[in-house]
Amino acid sequence: MRDVYANFEQLKTHEQYGTSYIIDHRHQPDADIVFLANHGGSIEPGTSELVRAMQDIGSTYLFEGIKPPGQNRNLHLTSVNFDEPTCLALVAHHSHSIAFHGCTGNDPFTLIGGLDVEFAKDIYEHLTNAGFRCTLLQKGDRLSGTNKHNVCNRTSRQKGVQLELSSALRKSMFDSYTFTGREHSKNQTFYQYTHAIKAAVFHHLMTYNQSFAR
Repeated sequence: MRDVYANFEQLKTHEQYGTSYIIDHRHQPDADIVFLANHGGSIEPGTSELVRAMQDIGSTYLFEGIKPPGQNRNLHLTSVNFDEPTCLALVAHHSHSIAFHGCTGNDPFTLIGGLDVEFAKDIYEHLTNAGFRCTLLQKGDRLSGTNKHNVCNRTSRQKGVQLELSSALRKSMFDSYTFTGREHSKNQTFYQYTHAIKAAVFHHLMTYNQSFAR
């Protein structure tokens, strides 16, 4: 399905802030990494909760659809066209990024893409070791996130990581999958997944900073 709006300026003209969507961002000046849910809220359910779980280790940005269920698809801006100014400025201030997205799928899996290939491999290893089924995507694969204009790749290093979590995986992380229920019904799967992501981040950034210091 094609996006209704070509860019954020068009979306802002036709959709009302606070009624259709909200933006939540937190910049930690000393953080090396920013976590994104640019299709958060009810656009791709579950992605906002994953980003908020990362607030203790990095900066965060959420663009959240808050319309009634089934009415949020027109708020979707493909990541190559996602040009909301606050988001672009925040991502550019960080060397690393992880963008959480939702894709369709009746089986629980994660597709791992983006231009930050080494970071993607680290995440793949940690998620796989934690028991989650993952696929590393290559350039040309659908949902690979390898376009240089993809918002996850607009870091100071011009590369980032994109995670596409299947519907089945996201639903398995909550005992209640409603808009209000997700925040208060995170289960063991959710915490195992976010723990694996954090472990990958710590490992990769430690290695990166040691190399950078040489």
